Amino acid sequence: MRIAEFALERHNFGAYLVAVRENEDAAKALGVDATMVKLGAMAISAAFTAAAGCFYAQYYLFIDAGIAYGPWISIEALLAPIIGGIGTVFGPLLGALVVKTLGELAKLVTGGAPGLDLVIYGGVLVLVVAFAPQGIAGIFTSLHRRFFKRPQPAERDRG
Repeated sequence: MRIAEFALERHNFGAYLVAVRENEDAAKALGVDATMVKLGAMAISAAFTAAAGCFYAQYYLFIDAGIAYGPWISIEALLAPIIGGIGTVFGPLLGALVVKTLGELAKLVTGGAPGLDLVIYGGVLVLVVAFAPQGIAGIFTSLHRRFFKRPQPAERDRG
């Protein structure tokens, strides 16, 4: 996955993806075929999803739509990148770690009360959107910039 991301960043298609994400009209004005870029992004996403599904089926040797693809899984899959930080490589991974940890802690503390982890997910989502719109990865990025900022060279007076 990391190798594919590395290759995508260094290819023209990666630049087209960023251009379409940031400003589709400006990308079209520069000659980027936004429709083809979006279709390519969906194809790449489908390929990774298919590979993950193959690994899942090989691991469990059984697929049940209610267990594997229920609303709980969808909610966790959508919350992870939002909480971790959309637009970053490690944000969704960080978000998945937080979401799964909170869910397991909620089950441990409450004895598996149904639906309580969704309430906790909602509270965390509200807090992240209100106080850290860039997600957890954005918090780490801003802290890194604040504490490890390189000093700027002093401007010389020309007078």
